[in-house]
Formats: sequence, C-alpha cells, structure tokens
Amino acid sequence: MMNERELTDLWTSYMKLADKINRGPGIQQMMEELGERLLMCPAEPRNDSPGCEPGGLVRQAITVAKGMKRLNDTFEMGATTESILVVGLLHEIGKVGSLEEPYFVPEEEGWRREKLGAFYKPNERLGRMTIPERSLFLLNHYGVKLTEEEFMAIRGPSRPPDWVESRLAPTAEPTLTILLRSARDILIRKVGAE
Repeated sequence: MMNERELTDLWTSYMKLADKINRGPGIQQMMEELGERLLMCPAEPRNDSPGCEPGGLVRQAITVAKGMKRLNDTFEMGATTESILVVGLLHEIGKVGSLEEPYFVPEEEGWRREKLGAFYKPNERLGRMTIPERSLFLLNHYGVKLTEEEFMAIRGPSRPPDWVESRLAPTAEPTLTILLRSARDILIRKVGAE
C-alpha cells in the first residue's frame, strides 16, 4: 500500500506526462475534476492482480505509457509521443467511473475479501458500459479530441471475428493498438512473475 508521499510523487509523475498532451483545455479540466478520484482509483479489484490499491490505476497507466514508448522506439514503429501518452495514460480512465459515481467501491463482504481477495467491486449504481466505452465517454465529455487510431486503440476489439461487418472491415491493426496490447501483456507477465 502506497503512503501519502508515494501517492503525491506518483501524481506528479502522471501530471508531468499528461501535460505533454496538447489537446486543448479538456485534459486539464478532466484532471482538475477527476484528479483525486483518478489518483485513488485501483487498477484492479482483486489483490492477486497488479494495482489493487489506491494509486494502482495511475501507476499502471504510467507503466503502460512508458512501455509503449520503449517498444515504439525499439522497433521504430512510428507512433508519435503524444498519441502514445494519450492512449497509454487514458485508455482505462473509465475505471474512475461516471462523472458522479466511482466505478470501484470497497467490497464490504468479509468472506469475499478474505477468501477471494476481492477488495473492490463494480458500483451497481452505474449504467452498464465497458471500461473502454466509459473511457471514450469521459474523453468525449471533456472534449479531448482523438485521432482515429487513438480511438481504435482505446476502444479495443469491437466485434467478434465472425460478425458480418468484421469480414468486410480492413484487417490491419493500427500501430497504437499493437503497442498498447504489447505493453499491457508485458506488464502483466512482468508483475505476475514478481
């Protein structure tokens, strides 16, 4: 569990990276309005997953963004630093919840906490949306303009491969989607091995 100083340092690091995103006042307004909730948001609800603590989402977002940048530079994939920061830092901002309600709430049931390691659970008062949908909703609400490739990377796979439109759609995956998936996969394997 991170202490107050570690959380403050983590937020400072996150904001230094977010300040490099030049998409108008929307990012700053979003950070002002959702900042404390974002900082205190866990990345995952169970303690057997990385980031099941206050600050978990911000730490994971920084790690993913840095991983994406490293992969992009190593393999000369051509993504811009700004797009990497947009996708890496904001792809799971939907875990903050709605404009009024948090997505994760503390798990109160002792048995679930003790036996399952479930420290958080989804807030039942929220409307049914996936994390990517909620992330895109929040970014749209704050007027954060996305490129098509950024939108696709944050959205993730939209339909099962056997869906009719999928057979007609282009099959090339955007670079940002590949970078995000790869950085997340590496993060999960690395943290899981520790």
